[in-house]
Amino acid sequence: MLALADRDEDALAETARLVEAEGVAPCVVVGDVAHETACQAVVEEARTAMGGIDGLVLNVGIGLGAGLAGTSAEQWDLVFAVNVRSHFLLTKAALPHMTGGSIVFVSSVAGLKPRSTIPAYDSSKAALAGLCRHVALEGFPGSGRTWWRPA
Repeated sequence: MLALADRDEDALAETARLVEAEGVAPCVVVGDVAHETACQAVVEEARTAMGGIDGLVLNVGIGLGAGLAGTSAEQWDLVFAVNVRSHFLLTKAALPHMTGGSIVFVSSVAGLKPRSTIPAYDSSKAALAGLCRHVALEGFPGSGRTWWRPA
């Protein structure tokens, strides 16, 4: 089974329609990952509907602002909330329920080579690489870091 999440109900319905056309009936969860409670709810609703979580693909990102002068602190904070913080929160919520599988962070070359002219986007994608490395360290079965493993 597959769970899909988005804050835009129309976009989510269209994605679900495309998935259903391929023969899979997805679980659909509406939530805005810019908010901690929504991240927790997305994972819990998906886990309950599917009877567990075997994998997690985080393909979410926004870009706001234009250059340093054209980017407000509010835009910067929202980009980081969606592009980095949500990955942290969703992974933190899902990992204790996973006994195997993979977590995939979808990022951008902008994290390696800034050219988008959107400093918050470029910086958030660079930060995402660091978070991904940390999740790999803690999530690796041989790491000895088993605080998240279910009892």
